[in-house]
Amino acid sequence: MKVWIAGLVALLSLPFPLSQGLAHERMEHIKVPADYRGKKNPYWTDLRAIIAGSRIYKEKCELCHGPEGKGDGILGRTLDPRPADFTQSRMMAETRDDYLFWRVSEGGGFPPFNSAMPAFKEVLSEEEIWQVLAYVHAFSHIRLLEHRPGEEIQKGLPEEGEED
Repeated sequence: MKVWIAGLVALLSLPFPLSQGLAHERMEHIKVPADYRGKKNPYWTDLRAIIAGSRIYKEKCELCHGPEGKGDGILGRTLDPRPADFTQSRMMAETRDDYLFWRVSEGGGFPPFNSAMPAFKEVLSEEEIWQVLAYVHAFSHIRLLEHRPGEEIQKGLPEEGEED
């Protein structure tokens, strides 16, 4: 189990995409506002944060982005523009932390996005936003949910307060 967890952490740490997605070719790069510029996610490979992010994702994101992060959730299928497909490795690898944090915080209800994505800055704490982004990041690396490792990871981690 510990070898599997170590492998997951190593895989999530890779700076290069594991597969190439076509959605990135159409992605518009927008300058991140000064209030968000330079923010970095402290949780990319933190398994506890990824697990916490999975809970937040299920509650707040899955209806639109879908259970596997493909932008094909029950509501997402009806939206124009469609929600982002987080399994697009190239797009996710080339999208900066500060941009992702800004989009989740402010949503997409403004030009040039004009999407149905709600703003979460009043709903989620900064830590929770980073946690859900760490979970979403995992979609593009190993399609985390295809393997349903959340339960396995949880079982392999020490309880709160226990030492490894």
